[in-house]
Amino acid sequence: HDVEQYFLRFFCFYYILLGGIRYAGRFSRDDGSHKLIWSLYEFGLLLMLEGLGGPKGGEAQWSLYLLAAGGLFGLIAVGFSIRAAFWIPRARKFGGASAAIHLACSWLLLAAGISGEGVREAEWTVLLLCVAGDISKSVAAVSGYVDWDVPICIEYVLSRFNGLVMEVLGVAVIVPNAIYPGSYQYSKLVFAGDVVA
Repeated sequence: HDVEQYFLRFFCFYYILLGGIRYAGRFSRDDGSHKLIWSLYEFGLLLMLEGLGGPKGGEAQWSLYLLAAGGLFGLIAVGFSIRAAFWIPRARKFGGASAAIHLACSWLLLAAGISGEGVREAEWTVLLLCVAGDISKSVAAVSGYVDWDVPICIEYVLSRFNGLVMEVLGVAVIVPNAIYPGSYQYSKLVFAGDVVA
């Protein structure tokens, strides 16, 4: 098993989920634009999951996994961070820094997905960019820079994270079973499990 690939994929999913949760926990979640963007975000997560089963574990040229991950980082940058920075003056520095990091990640993953080359290097660079961005934004926030401190609603973050985890787990179980229903010894039990889930 490829431990490095698992490690990189885990943190790619983690930072994409974290980007969505950070946005949803800070800014209005009741408007129509947010609901549309959030639906695209969830669909992108589904495509990433589906892409993991592609050639070379999602590292081949035109990989659905890499293209979906790059698209999601772009969606987080434009739909979440830039949108919030445009409308909320206090969020401009925080949103601008997040958007810059996510746009760079988007470009790296899309370039690797289109060319099929340098995938691991791109994934390591994405991980390092995300970690460095987290550290720098955290240091700025705790150092007393008020314009970097955008308060978060903890209760909403926990409820959204729990709901999203259940959606992702449900999709991870239901979609493969729906696509390959006859590949299990007890396919009727798999179907019943999907219905119950």
